[in-house]
Amino acid sequence: MAEEQVRKTEPGYYSREAIRERAVERKNQRALEKAYSGMAADDKAASQAYYSGKIEEIMGGAGSDAEKAAQRQAILEEQIASPYATGNSAYDDYANAMLRNYQQAQKNARSAAASSEEALEMQIQQAVAQMERQKPQVEESYQDAQRQAYIQQMQAKKNMGQQMAAMGMTGGAAESSMLNLENNYGSQRAAYIRDRDKAMRDIDYQIGDAQAQGAISAAQLEAQYQQALADMAMNYGQNMANAKLQAQLEALSAEQAARQLEADLAQQQWERDFRVQEADREWQLAMDELAWEKEKYGQSQAAKAARSGGTSYYSDGGGDGWGDLSGDEDENDPAPAPVVEQSINPAAYNGISNNIRKVLQRGGSGSEIASYLLNQRMAGNLTDQEMSVLATQYGAAGALIEMLDPER
Repeated sequence: MAEEQVRKTEPGYYSREAIRERAVERKNQRALEKAYSGMAADDKAASQAYYSGKIEEIMGGAGSDAEKAAQRQAILEEQIASPYATGNSAYDDYANAMLRNYQQAQKNARSAAASSEEALEMQIQQAVAQMERQKPQVEESYQDAQRQAYIQQMQAKKNMGQQMAAMGMTGGAAESSMLNLENNYGSQRAAYIRDRDKAMRDIDYQIGDAQAQGAISAAQLEAQYQQALADMAMNYGQNMANAKLQAQLEALSAEQAARQLEADLAQQQWERDFRVQEADREWQLAMDELAWEKEKYGQSQAAKAARSGGTSYYSDGGGDGWGDLSGDEDENDPAPAPVVEQSINPAAYNGISNNIRKVLQRGGSGSEIASYLLNQRMAGNLTDQEMSVLATQYGAAGALIEMLDPER
């Protein structure tokens, strides 16, 4: 601030040339801030260091002050146009090409938004003009009705006067009849005025509705335009991040790149092995729980048979003893459904389990596992109980429930 105050006291600070130079500096500063907005901090620092070095070379080199100022301005314009430049030619070329594409996409979006807004405005103006044209028609109809009412009233007066004269009616009776005629005419005129005013208000309401709807549509167009800009900015940022990553990979030596790749693969393998180990532990827990449930059921059946004097049995009524995967229970059931033994041999069951492990090792999803289990169940290779156990063991129970009951 103190330096600025000193400068303001210097001769020529308020000269036309000095004011113009300061305006150019402020314009460049705003343009640079806009060019660097949204950039990662390290990208911005690398670019600013690159251009600062170029400006320092110019200011420390030969040439007059005017020549240096012109060269510095050229560098600033280059920096504004190519903010991602760092001196790395491979990265700069790609980054600047993406910047041009991004700027062109913004320009196209602005043009499309302007065209849509112009078309919408024309539609609103046409609709309003069409409704405005109805007002003279309403007024003309009103005037015609008033003229007809007036003519009819005058004709009625004439006829009534002749009739009363022929009948010898004078005095109060004649005046009363004429007064009633005037009252009817006045009521008719008032009704025509009300009809006209209502029609005019209706037209104004329609115009207001059209303009309000136009404003809503314009707001929607603006929202779509802003969303398009946001999507383009996000895609541009992702592309720049990919370009930066590609430049970094190219800058690494073959040995460094190989070591990094080896470390990444080792980490991925460790994660896959960990998932398989977790699945194995969950499988063992599930098998232990299954065995315990079977033992409890067998004991309860034995006790029941002992009390009834009969024998224990396992149901073959088509159920699997485990209910549906959602865990819902029917409170009206007197007892849980019995458990059945596995319907396939252990080798086949273990083969299905091994196939699921392979899906996990290559990063397969729970939906893929659930789909595989359903196919095996439909093929008769699994019971509902076995399908439930495997889905729970390998983390696909939720996906399986959605497939069995998508509206749940």
